[in-house]
Amino acid sequence: MSVSDSVHPLNAFLQLQLASDSAAILNLPYLIRFLSPQHLQPSPHIQKWITRINSLIHSKDPGARWAGLSIACQTAIFSQQLMLENARGWVSAALPLFSVRVPTIARLINLIPFAVDIPEFQRQIASPNVPKFGLALILAAEDPPSRDFKLLAIDTLSTMVPLYPAHFKALHGRLSALCLRQINGLARRTMDGSLTQAISRLYSILPVTGGKVGTPGLWRKSVDEVLAIGWASLHAVKSTIHHDGLIGFLTPKLCTEKHPANIRPRQSQPQQEDLAVSVPLNVDRLRCAVLTLCDLLTSETAGAVQLPLGALVSFSQALLSCTRDDDKDDGSVEPSARAMEETIFPEICTFGSDLLSKLAACVNRHLTPHAERFTNILLFHLEQSPSPSQHVLLLRALLSLLTNVHTLNLPSVPNRITKVLLSTLSVLLQTRSEIKTSPMTTTYSLASRVLLSLYLSLPSMDPTRLSRNLTFQAQILRELQVASLDISASALGAMSRSLGLVIHGLLEPLDEPGAPTSTLRELDMLLHPRVPPLVRSLPHVESLSLSRAEESVEEREIRERLHIDVISSLNGTEVISTENRLSAPIPALASLPPLPNPSTLADVDVSKTPAPAPFPSSLYPQAAEPLDLQPTQYTSAQLQSRLGAAPEIINPAAEDDDGDDEEMPSIDMASDSD
Repeated sequence: MSVSDSVHPLNAFLQLQLASDSAAILNLPYLIRFLSPQHLQPSPHIQKWITRINSLIHSKDPGARWAGLSIACQTAIFSQQLMLENARGWVSAALPLFSVRVPTIARLINLIPFAVDIPEFQRQIASPNVPKFGLALILAAEDPPSRDFKLLAIDTLSTMVPLYPAHFKALHGRLSALCLRQINGLARRTMDGSLTQAISRLYSILPVTGGKVGTPGLWRKSVDEVLAIGWASLHAVKSTIHHDGLIGFLTPKLCTEKHPANIRPRQSQPQQEDLAVSVPLNVDRLRCAVLTLCDLLTSETAGAVQLPLGALVSFSQALLSCTRDDDKDDGSVEPSARAMEETIFPEICTFGSDLLSKLAACVNRHLTPHAERFTNILLFHLEQSPSPSQHVLLLRALLSLLTNVHTLNLPSVPNRITKVLLSTLSVLLQTRSEIKTSPMTTTYSLASRVLLSLYLSLPSMDPTRLSRNLTFQAQILRELQVASLDISASALGAMSRSLGLVIHGLLEPLDEPGAPTSTLRELDMLLHPRVPPLVRSLPHVESLSLSRAEESVEEREIRERLHIDVISSLNGTEVISTENRLSAPIPALASLPPLPNPSTLADVDVSKTPAPAPFPSSLYPQAAEPLDLQPTQYTSAQLQSRLGAAPEIINPAAEDDDGDDEEMPSIDMASDSD
């Protein structure tokens, strides 16, 4: 679209917004907002635009220089042709500004990597300027004027190194020294979280400077160096107790050459230092080491690397084994020192949880030989009622471990995990004072009772009580529905009672990922609830506990230990106890002997078959009048078993109706015949 000279946007910008240096500084946000690629199409005003940008960059006013760099960066983003023609001059003018510590990094980081796919740009601009740019960034990170400037320099290096690994190969030693000094805590002060993450991310990508051949060796060296710092920090923190979890592993030794990259931890006698300084410093070192190891495990490399699995497993177990153990206190350490170090043990345990999660996701099934020990350690911590934040990290580590390793053949582990999860989920249940008395929902286990109670009570709860995120309640309901459906599908004969759950499962939105597969699976469960066939017969669902009266002693103890109560019946009466139920008058059913299969009666010798006991006729249902059942407190499963067993009983007196008139032969009891 042709635009006349009088109304061309560039001409308007030059005459109004960029008329002077002060006007350029004042109108910079407006100009950056409204400048578009259509304004930079070939026109007579392009050369005037470039000239004005260069004049701003070379201005003596720092604000004008910043405005010129910002406009140049935006111009390079919108017009690749203008960037190729003018980027060399812009970069050359911006590099000297690093000596005065002005924030030109933010503009150069958008300018240099923008055309990495153009060979001519790489040859003329990137190759001669990237090493200079990297060295200036290292100097800025080593002696920054402020924390924000240091963070900006480190983030810029993290972006530049993967783009130009060959250009940073000569700077690998200085970059490694910079990172190790921060990780090892030689600054004698703790770092904040954002700076620690930036240092860890930069150190994890440094191995790419070795190329396809040298990357595996540099990656393994980085892991060994960080492990050495982590072990030294852990030994210093656990100086007051025995190092049982640390025995059997030799910490990797760093080189003794006088090189800035070879930073050995200075922790030979941590007890002589001030506890108020040494303990937080060692914890900060340990946190940096664990975070760096996690980033190294998730970093991308050019080829296969050799993973020190044994060393990482030992370090993770040592972190997770940090507990308060008063039995090992021999009295040689001051109580104040031991108390201060014990306060940070939960934090060290969270470090181990993070490392284990990343390690399990990285090595997958190769962690199976160590899965049993890790599972027991995590369950031990979960059973000690940790803090909510630590509880979440431990559960994530346990989930990552069980998801990535082979199935464990540990009978006690599922029960322990269920108890831990029930104690977590039971806090969502309403208290007795918040619920009106209603009939008790029956199910076949304590876990399913809790899940179904949550599934029924959560819809009536205010979503803001759970979280500020209003969708959190729907997510919990969906997960509860899936878990309840899986439990019902695993029980023989229970699918007929789970029709509501299956139907609700089919209401899943079709726009969710994996919805068609889930719908087909639930439809198949609805149509074929017993596929694949069972190899051996299992007890029917009616034989399982369906009420509190049939609840086993173990289930009742677990429920009481988890502080989970049940609601009384509607009329306020308690369910009859097991002893009273067994003492009810049912003599006929109790005295009946086991009946043979009717199909095999013909093969049995009648003379050797004992005569059946007399059966009361009152137990048979009468056709003329309906069966009058008195209201009792028996369960529905027992009543169904009584009514269902009656039609199968064979009446010996009615087997032969034609022989009613025949006289029974007398038997001589004095006869000595067999």
